[in-house]
Amino acid sequence: MYTHRIKSGHLRGIIAPNKLIIIPLLIRHFFSHLQDMNTIIIEEYSPGWQQAFTQLESVYRSRLGSYVVGIEHVGSTSVEGLPAKPVLDIDLIVEERHLLQPVITVLEGLGYQHVGDMGIPGREAFRRSSAHIPLDKDSKSWPAHNLYVCIAGSTSLKN
Repeated sequence: MYTHRIKSGHLRGIIAPNKLIIIPLLIRHFFSHLQDMNTIIIEEYSPGWQQAFTQLESVYRSRLGSYVVGIEHVGSTSVEGLPAKPVLDIDLIVEERHLLQPVITVLEGLGYQHVGDMGIPGREAFRRSSAHIPLDKDSKSWPAHNLYVCIAGSTSLKN
């Protein structure tokens, strides 16, 4: 078999008849750039997740009052004993669609950015631009969380 070595920047390999073999160095180099973007951290269950939810729930209840009929801690961090990504998932539930706009306005006042339904009818998503959102008088740093406003009885809420 005849081989020819090629060298071009980080691209190093061996060309053999009908095949190109790229050495592991190139693969490691390529994937090292993607690793940070695609790393998923799973942690052991933490009772702190429920405590953080309870604190966030208090903020939402005090600011949203009767606009919401329920506030639910959903997703893997809500299951006691289950290892999970350390990101809380929270559903704020409104009875009727016409209540979405006042809730969106209040949440924007707390610093959240409304990002729409993200392709899931009956569920509006919100993003945080800093760890200090929701904004409060103490500039508290809150744990990572995903916030959604769901219409009662919607398929997205049932799922």
